[in-house]
Amino acid sequence: MAMHDNEGNYYSAEFHRNMTIGVILAAQDTTVSALTWFFWLLATRPEIQTNILKELESIRARREPENRQKFAYTYEEIRDMQYLHAAISESMRLYPPAPTTSRSCSGDDVFPDGTFVEKGSVVIYNAYAMARMEKLWGENCCEFRPERWLGQDDISGGLVFKPENPYKYPIFNGGPRMCVGIDIGYIQMKYIAASLIERFEISLEDKERVPQISFWFTIGMKGGLPVTIQLRKTTT
Repeated sequence: MAMHDNEGNYYSAEFHRNMTIGVILAAQDTTVSALTWFFWLLATRPEIQTNILKELESIRARREPENRQKFAYTYEEIRDMQYLHAAISESMRLYPPAPTTSRSCSGDDVFPDGTFVEKGSVVIYNAYAMARMEKLWGENCCEFRPERWLGQDDISGGLVFKPENPYKYPIFNGGPRMCVGIDIGYIQMKYIAASLIERFEISLEDKERVPQISFWFTIGMKGGLPVTIQLRKTTT
C-alpha cells in the first residue's frame, strides 16, 4: 500500500517496509551495547542506582493502590523517568553505541568554520573522543554524572531531562539524518533498565576489573559483563 504525506510526497510500500524493518531491527546491537555499558557504570556507582530506585518508587506511589505492585510500566510512566533518562544518556555519552560515523560528501561544501570539503571526501567523527573533550563537556568530562542532563522545570520546579545539541551529542546523529528510532530506543532501554533495577540487585563478579573496549560498528565489551544477580529483598 502506497501512501502520501501532508505535502503530497509519494512513499511506496517498499519504502515503508524498509523503514519499519530498520526501526525494529537496526537498533538491536546498539541497544544491547548501550545497556551493557550502562549496567557496568551503574554497578560502580551505587548512589546513582539509589537515585533511580527513588524515582521508580515515586512513580509507583502515584498509582492507584491496587496497581502499585504491578511491575509493568505504562508509556506515560516511562516518559516520567527523568533521572533514568539522564543516566542512560550520560552512559551513552561516555560509551556511544556507534562510536564513529562516516559520511561521504556528494558535492563540494564548506563547514561552518570555513573548512572546504571536496566532493567525494569521507568525513568521520568520533563520538567516543568528543565525550572526553573538556571544551565540550567541561573538566569533569570523563566522569559519569547524570546530573549534567538535569535542569529545573519552569512550571513544576522539579528536575527534568534537558537534551543537548545533537551536534555536541551526536549519538543519534542530527539534522535530516536524525535517527528515526530515537524515541523507541529510549523507551526500550528505560523499560528494560527500570524492570531489572527494581527487581534485582546486580553486582559485578570482579569489582576491580575495568572492561576493555572492542571497537567495531558498535562499541563492545571484551569478555562481556560477568555479574551476580539477586532478587531485591524489598520485592514483593
